[in-house]
Amino acid sequence: MSAHGCGITLKTGLLPGDTIVVIHKLSREEVICRVVMSRQLGKGGDWATGVEFQAPSPRFWHIAFPPDDWDPVQRKQHVVPQVKK
Repeated sequence: MSAHGCGITLKTGLLPGDTIVVIHKLSREEVICRVVMSRQLGKGGDWATGVEFQAPSPRFWHIAFPPDDWDPVQRKQHVVPQVKK
């Protein structure tokens, strides 16, 4: 998931370009999405489906995303303190 869309698993395959509505399970907020990818997971199985929000919705998931200019190389790494014996 991101501010631009998500990947979901469906029981039915959709076609790229199809429009669907994704509803946030807890907040009940709705966002219109366009299917960008759909492929079947195994014979007769579920469908892995990628959807893109009609417009960026960074607050839809109610989580904080890093800024666009974030450089993961510069993030602080966890340092384990040394124990003196």
